[in-house]
Amino acid sequence: MRILIVSLLVVVLTAILGVGWTLDQLFDRYANDVVSDEVQIYQEMGAQLAVILDATSDPGVVITQSTHSQFVRVSLQAAEDFPLPAAILREFESGEALVLESDDGLTLHYYLPKHADVLTITPIHYNASSLPAMKLIFTAVFYAAVLALLLLWLYPLIRRLTTLRAAAKDFGRGQLDRRVSTDGVSYIADIELEFNRMAERIQTLISDNKLLSSAVSHDLRTPLARLRFGIDTLECTSDPQAREKYTQRLSADISEMENLVNSLLDFARLDFELPEKRAELLPLKRLVSECVERHSHSNISIALDMTGENLLKGNASHFTMLLGNLLQNALNFAERSVHVELRCANEGTLLVVSDDGPGIPVEQHRTILMPFTRGANSSTEKGHGLGLAIVNRIAQRHGGTIKIDTCSELRGARISIVFPASIEGLPR
Repeated sequence: MRILIVSLLVVVLTAILGVGWTLDQLFDRYANDVVSDEVQIYQEMGAQLAVILDATSDPGVVITQSTHSQFVRVSLQAAEDFPLPAAILREFESGEALVLESDDGLTLHYYLPKHADVLTITPIHYNASSLPAMKLIFTAVFYAAVLALLLLWLYPLIRRLTTLRAAAKDFGRGQLDRRVSTDGVSYIADIELEFNRMAERIQTLISDNKLLSSAVSHDLRTPLARLRFGIDTLECTSDPQAREKYTQRLSADISEMENLVNSLLDFARLDFELPEKRAELLPLKRLVSECVERHSHSNISIALDMTGENLLKGNASHFTMLLGNLLQNALNFAERSVHVELRCANEGTLLVVSDDGPGIPVEQHRTILMPFTRGANSSTEKGHGLGLAIVNRIAQRHGGTIKIDTCSELRGARISIVFPASIEGLPR
């Protein structure tokens, strides 16, 4: 919007001031040239006529008898009836013509020294009367130029708005992959970027909803079937030991369903909580230390390496959830050790969690971040494929980027997240 406002002000000021000043200069030059040329002609004619009349014995009689013109009017009056200031009078009596212009027209006055009279010449058809028409023409040119500049400025804006409207219509019809091209200069680049972000988020939400529906129907069907079978078996069994065994299995199935529901709620809750949470400067070292301590495992050691001053604005509870899911995922597959690293990198913060487990196949580095996607080596592990999806969602909302590769030291999976040094509030 800032580009739109600034460009509009520039165009308006350029159109009004620039075009107006240019046309004003052209009009003044035209008017001065027209007036100067015509006045010079009348001045030369009047000077010659003044010399001739001053040489005659009676200029009044000559004017009455011989001066009949359709272009000028000639009159004669006594110098004493033509008062002038002293400074102008001296120049006038020395032979300088006195040119006076008013709304009524142009008059030229000449002094006849021998007769002490003043000769007055008044042009009948003075071209200065055409100046109002010329002013009207220049005014029309001014408005046309301003209109042309505004239309030139409006054309790319209208074209972008039309494209945005078409994209919104297509998106509303169900083309969820429809986006607005942000190439080139645009006055509404911010609106276009926000539309693309909104469309991306809606598409993600709908995709997640489909995954949630399919996953719930699939993951709940198995424990529900076991529950039904266990209840039926429990009703038909009178042996106390068998009943205890079936009761424990029922309790385990209920716990599994409860864990699934909690995971689904945690994942779904992120879309509602993240945009509303206020960002704060996070004490990363303390949060990482506390999270590592909570996930300490008796059989698997967690090595912690933290260096430098790490600055990140975000939400503490969500950052803890992110790190907790990374640690739990690493602990599920690690054999003996997990390594957690926190340090500054590229004017940002780098968080790395590595393990010595079997690792993640290269072909799954991208799909493993999708909801309900389990790794190739997770068939024997408990989980619903939401841990890394939650990590990815929180990292994106904090402006972070995730990279999955293989740790050169531990030979297992390594998940790296780079956060920006500081963000003003949680990204949308």
